[in-house]
Amino acid sequence: MKEILNLSMGSSTENFDETFELLGEKIRIKRLGVDFNFSLLKKLLLRHEHQFDVISVTGLPSPVSINGKTYEHHQVKEVMGLTEVTPVVDGRHVRDTYMPWAINFLNSQYPELFRGKSVGFFLGSSQLQTIRELESIDCQLEFADPFFLLKAPYLIKNRTALEKFFAFNFPILNKRRIRKFRNRDFTHPSLKYIPSFKAFLGCDIYILNNSQVHYLKLPELIGKIVIVDYLTDDVLEKLKEASPKAILSCAIANKDLPIYGTSLMEGIFQALKDEPTPLTQVEILEFIEDLNIRPQQETFEQDSQTQPSKFGFVVHPLSVDHLFKHPLLKSLRRFDSVKNLSEKAMGTLPGFHYGRVKGIKSKATGKEVIGEIYAISETPKMMMSVPKEKIYKKLVCLTKQAKVNGCKLFGLGAYTKIVGDAGVTINERSPLPVTTGNSLSAASTLWAASYAIDKMGFVKKEGDVYKGCAMVVGATGSIGKVSSMLLSKGWEKIILIAPRPYKLIDLADKIKSEYKNCEVIYATDPTGYLPEADLIITTTSAQGRKILDIEKVRPGCVICDVSRPFDISAEDAAKRPDVLVMASGEVELPGEVEVTCDIGLEGQVVYACLAETALLALEGRYETFSLSRDISYKKVIEIDRLARKHGVKLSAIMGHSSEITSEEIDLAREKAIKKRNDV
Repeated sequence: MKEILNLSMGSSTENFDETFELLGEKIRIKRLGVDFNFSLLKKLLLRHEHQFDVISVTGLPSPVSINGKTYEHHQVKEVMGLTEVTPVVDGRHVRDTYMPWAINFLNSQYPELFRGKSVGFFLGSSQLQTIRELESIDCQLEFADPFFLLKAPYLIKNRTALEKFFAFNFPILNKRRIRKFRNRDFTHPSLKYIPSFKAFLGCDIYILNNSQVHYLKLPELIGKIVIVDYLTDDVLEKLKEASPKAILSCAIANKDLPIYGTSLMEGIFQALKDEPTPLTQVEILEFIEDLNIRPQQETFEQDSQTQPSKFGFVVHPLSVDHLFKHPLLKSLRRFDSVKNLSEKAMGTLPGFHYGRVKGIKSKATGKEVIGEIYAISETPKMMMSVPKEKIYKKLVCLTKQAKVNGCKLFGLGAYTKIVGDAGVTINERSPLPVTTGNSLSAASTLWAASYAIDKMGFVKKEGDVYKGCAMVVGATGSIGKVSSMLLSKGWEKIILIAPRPYKLIDLADKIKSEYKNCEVIYATDPTGYLPEADLIITTTSAQGRKILDIEKVRPGCVICDVSRPFDISAEDAAKRPDVLVMASGEVELPGEVEVTCDIGLEGQVVYACLAETALLALEGRYETFSLSRDISYKKVIEIDRLARKHGVKLSAIMGHSSEITSEEIDLAREKAIKKRNDV
């Protein structure tokens, strides 16, 4: 019987003593964990030196060979030279021979596995032979060694640079004592904002050792493939939590051989060799052939039917103050001098991944979707003043990032859906279908208007028609035009306000031809008509400029302010407590929704343009739904139907900064009644 002692730096709770037969030889393996007690490891090694044929040591840093020179940690060197008779192995020879062979085997079996893909190594310096094998394949390599070893968040792009990095830093690494490695957090939010690190987080494939998984806080791996040297149950469960597309194990095993790591396998091969001399590459390959060993492709495929679909959505700061929500600027928000410079300076930054909306779940089908939130740093003022091509390039770049991240649809938020040709060019250049969300924005505006009008109670309704007057300011814009069409169906009188008379004439003619019972008036200035409007919807691109005189508005009027920034300032709204000024366009998503970034709203409340993108993903309609400045009111009706089906609904009525409660609506009604009676 060949007897092998496996001394592991890992936990003593996983010790075992087992025997099996291989190539006609009985083999006993006894495992002893030392809980990262290096002194105990040495004592056990010396105590058992003459009791076993081979001693295999697991959990030590791998030696690195570069240009004929071996960089070996001083404690590893001490262990390997501690015995005089019994061979001590740590898996280095098997690792450097078998893993490249296994990668080559996988590539021959699956020619498209690596071709054209980006392959990431959390610690590439421990896998240089594997890297050399991959260099002969058409793939892009990314190495995160600086972050894994030194917490320095930058990437290395090729093997030569990786070898130089390791050789330069080895004196520092060699001084450190071997200890339990603290988790290296690859989920830290700051990594997403470092341009040089984005490529690593976007890799298609990750290659790592079983032991490395214990030291990592893995990033989300949805849509990715993970390749490990071998899988233990605990590592498999940890990898599954990151939701990869597939996990491939290169374990050295056959039907007679338990699955072990390279250190133990080297111990087995060394024991079977019957000589204390180190294993050669030829001998290792002979054992592989004699045992008919092939990578055990223990593939874990997520069910595509249960895997959440993903969509992308872009936001931006609505004011200079919002800029300081950027993670790189939060600490500077108190400095006025920085604020004054920031609006232009931030426009030079590229777009970035900002956060995520999780837990969106259809009430009708149970389907779940995830929203990846991206951001650019331009305020509305800057977005409308810089060349539109600059904004186009940023947004198209984000659509490409979203595609790499597994998204199937991309939504434009706030002014990104206004700039230039309202999404048309972006959609043409994007690898994903693009929607502006304006259809649901229009629908939710009408939800909010109907709710508020009914709560205020000043406008009578006969059948489906309000016997009052509705005004749309910005009537010829994308949302304004559709709002005007739909309001004309349900209101006795409508007033259309926009700066260009010829557009107003065309819109008025269209409304008159479809809704003959609605009185239509149009003008370029709302002032003379404010005293008769019961409902005013504002949807302009005024960027905060005053569009109407709040003092002339009728008591009890409901104003739905769709624009961002608001058309009606908080100061103006405060002047008229008898008028209900509300923010329209916010809705509530179905499911246990969690928004991991600050979009200016609370809880499950999101902008309607975001909700439209989510709705289309829930419905599986990855298409360009709302685009350009012309929205089909038929699409508004369609998205309204989908919202009711999947459970998207109007959120609590919101004011400029907080929810408008029922008590506040009642108070506005009371003040309006008093003011009407005083007239």
